[in-house]
Amino acid sequence: MMNSRGSDGLRLIPTKALKPGMVLGKKIYNSDGLILLADGVKLTDALIRRLGGLELGYVYIEDALTDDINVPELLSEETRLGAIRSIRTSFKNLESKPELRGSFHHLGKTFSGMMESIIDEISDHEQTMVLLTDMNTNDYNLYRHSLNVCLYSIVLGVSYGYNREELRHLGLGALLHDIGKTRISQKLLHYPGRLTDEEFREIQKHAEYGFQILKDEPNIPLLSAHCALSHHERLDGSGYPRGLKGRKYLSTPSGSRLRTRMTQ
Repeated sequence: MMNSRGSDGLRLIPTKALKPGMVLGKKIYNSDGLILLADGVKLTDALIRRLGGLELGYVYIEDALTDDINVPELLSEETRLGAIRSIRTSFKNLESKPELRGSFHHLGKTFSGMMESIIDEISDHEQTMVLLTDMNTNDYNLYRHSLNVCLYSIVLGVSYGYNREELRHLGLGALLHDIGKTRISQKLLHYPGRLTDEEFREIQKHAEYGFQILKDEPNIPLLSAHCALSHHERLDGSGYPRGLKGRKYLSTPSGSRLRTRMTQ
């Protein structure tokens, strides 16, 4: 089966393994969700260096050896672009306008509507687990990372048989799991050097900040807020902020535990 352009199949490889002459198999998007590089572009040294600067873990290339493999797009370009723009706008507003904190409910409706579209598109795919290879949850761009974790969580939720309401709650929590970072100094978040223990503890507070932002909002389910609170907890108790272990960890909402897997 050919890909959407009717040429070779696709193969997912690490960005660091790219070589000049390889042909990009799927579009590359920038932090605003806009197309940065189109599929079908022949890679050069300059383009490979540019991709390396985006901190993308993997990309698709065209490969004649896999011409019987077709990797479908998980989301339409319109939905992906709209989601990333909404995430970016909301997070930027919370960073720059402290008066909005505690008044997130007017944005909750936007994300709830967006979640319906995302769930519809993912549910249309017959083999959702195959689509997990299309996502990179370790993307260091906050907005792409938030969307990717949301998609990954919903795909797993579908495979586990979650009903639509559960998928909606899980998806919202996954999409907004890092919203607490809007209360952390951006200079600290992006500091390139080694952090002191005090600085790292400050960054760890983003889980609690996220819960505080989301928990009282009428359009954000409490389970979604718990996703923000618990997404760095670990079964062995080494996580934060509460260091839940064993039975205490397992007593957290199942959607929150599922979301935790996306950041490990």
